[in-house]
Amino acid sequence: MTTEQVAAALATKRKGTIFTLRVARPAKLRAGSRDMDIVKASVMQGMANTDYASRGPVREAVALGERDAPALPKHIEKTFTENDVKFWKGHNGEIYLPVCLTGNHAEVTWLQDGEEVSLDEIKDHLLASEYASRTDKDDLAERGQVPFIGVNVKHIESVN
Repeated sequence: MTTEQVAAALATKRKGTIFTLRVARPAKLRAGSRDMDIVKASVMQGMANTDYASRGPVREAVALGERDAPALPKHIEKTFTENDVKFWKGHNGEIYLPVCLTGNHAEVTWLQDGEEVSLDEIKDHLLASEYASRTDKDDLAERGQVPFIGVNVKHIESVN
């Protein structure tokens, strides 16, 4: 999808509305496996038009002095809006959609050379960060954080 298509899909949603995001991107591979064609296809849920800094646990932790106010990641050059939807532009020129996740686990499908495979079949080729379990949302809230990712727009297949 393009930035304009993503913005058009999200601009119609009320703030905080749950939406489904389908993403397919090249898997992060170990050094000896970088010539392989492995794709991680994910279906996840996000909250439309919601800022990380405005989410309750983050806002409260900042107000109590338990954490600093959120800042853009170091690899992000600037933030901009398209049709009132926020995007990031990275120093690498890539465009990202910042997404506050619902905390539900993403449904992941692995593809090798275009064919669906199990994680066990390809696990030895992947970086551990591709399949390691994440901190659950209760642990994040205790630290004044919420589930959040930046998705490269070029990997977004659909926004519903």
